[in-house]
Amino acid sequence: MRDKKENALAGVGTPTRATGSGLATTLSQPKNTTATQKKLLISDLLHGGSENGVTLTELVQLTGEDERSIRRRIQRERKAGTLILSDNQSGYFLPTTEDEVKRFIRSMSRRAREISAVARVAEDVLARMMGQEFLEGW
Repeated sequence: MRDKKENALAGVGTPTRATGSGLATTLSQPKNTTATQKKLLISDLLHGGSENGVTLTELVQLTGEDERSIRRRIQRERKAGTLILSDNQSGYFLPTTEDEVKRFIRSMSRRAREISAVARVAEDVLARMMGQEFLEGW
C-alpha cells in the first residue's frame, strides 16, 4: 500500500501538464464563443499557394458559418491589408509568388471593369426612362 504523501504517476490526474513524445494532441473546443475568446481569422485557415486553395464549401465546414458571412469576413480582412487571393479553380489561398498576385490583380480589375460597364448601362436606361416620363406629358 502506498503512503498518502507519495506522488501520483506522471500524467495521472493532470493531463494538461503531461508531455507527449511526438504524439499529436487535440483538445476539444467549445462551440459557443464568448467575448473573451478570439475569433479565428479566415486567413488563419488558409494555406500558401493556389495549389493549396481552400474552397468556400470547405470554409463553411471549418467555421460553421454561412457563405455570405465568410465572404464578408474575407472582404474585411482584405480591406484591413491581408492579401487573400482567390480563383475559380483553387478557392482561397495566401500568396506565395508574384505571378499569383499578378493573376489576382488582373482578375479583380477585369471584374471591376465588367461591373462598371453594367452600372453604366443601367444608368443610361434609367436616364432614358426618366426622360421618357418627362416627354410623355408634352
